[in-house]
Amino acid sequence: MTTIILVESSKVFLGMFIVPWLAAARIVDRGEVWDACPPSFVGCAKLWVNLAALCSGGGCVAPQTKTSRRCGKRLDKTPSKTKRHGASPLDRLSIPPHFTMSIADFRRQLREIAPCVDPTIHSFIERCEELIDASLPLKDVRSAWKSPKSLLERSAKKLRIRKFEFYLAWMHYLGLGTPVDTDKAFALWKKVYERSQDPILMNLAGFIVKCCYAAGQCRSFNWCEVEMNTSEWTLGCEQVQLRCLQFCTLGAEQGDWFCQFLKAQCLLNGVGLQEPDFGSAFMILEGLALRGHAIAQCHLGEMIEDGLTPQPKDGPSMTWWYAQAAAQGYPEAQYALGRCHLMDDDRLDLAMFWFELAARNGHGDAIAML
Repeated sequence: MTTIILVESSKVFLGMFIVPWLAAARIVDRGEVWDACPPSFVGCAKLWVNLAALCSGGGCVAPQTKTSRRCGKRLDKTPSKTKRHGASPLDRLSIPPHFTMSIADFRRQLREIAPCVDPTIHSFIERCEELIDASLPLKDVRSAWKSPKSLLERSAKKLRIRKFEFYLAWMHYLGLGTPVDTDKAFALWKKVYERSQDPILMNLAGFIVKCCYAAGQCRSFNWCEVEMNTSEWTLGCEQVQLRCLQFCTLGAEQGDWFCQFLKAQCLLNGVGLQEPDFGSAFMILEGLALRGHAIAQCHLGEMIEDGLTPQPKDGPSMTWWYAQAAAQGYPEAQYALGRCHLMDDDRLDLAMFWFELAARNGHGDAIAML
């Protein structure tokens, strides 16, 4: 009976791949092919090592009782009929003494590698990506995006694929196939940032969350949250990076200033590109700065300071943009303006004035400077 349950459990999660992956797991467990295999193969094989250990430990718990093998106690808990039959088979597995991974981590990693080893899930993900590609050029965003939005919502909930949650956040923010809901968009971006195991996706979502707090978009301005968030966008053309640039471009074409700012950041950092496009990023930021957006004014000053503009470094122009953003209470610009007065004008009194203002607004470097 135990064997039947375990086989069915494996079929549910990884289909017909159980035999070859168990064979791979036995090879890797003996340490014979560590250097010869690609990292993805070794990672999946390690999971199967743990699954083999789980199976060999006879870790299938009877429905009426549960035994904790770690502490040696028997827990007389009788789960309800709904809970017992509604849970996945892996939820009813216990942990034998030689199992090297917690059951929660094991289930999480199964979900992470499932798209790589199960062709059904992999083709499903590809189909979702194709639907998004087909919907991007269409003008009627509400009706054109209904099908991909519904599909992504169901799959993100059931399969917990984080990049689908990242896409859904954009759909809620831009109103693609659903009414605009910036609160839900922010919640999904933050969820991906906190829970994704993919460093590229985590940094993309984290940087958007940081920009939301810095610009007061979707959430109230909160510089403490900006200081705690260390996410940075990196150069690359991974699929999720390309998709992020596409969503930013779509929002920018709709006239959303925040999407225009994020697109400038993509161009500036080479997200979804072979190399950064400083000229286009400068033009977008300059337009937003002239419209009075403090975050764009500050970033424009930083571009001028770093020499990333089409013209040579222009000190007065840089200081002027910093001053415009600082006058609106933007802490990073206040700190930068203090540095300008300290290094360029040798005006300690003005520098300390701006440092103190930045420190009151929670800027960490300004606090350290004082």
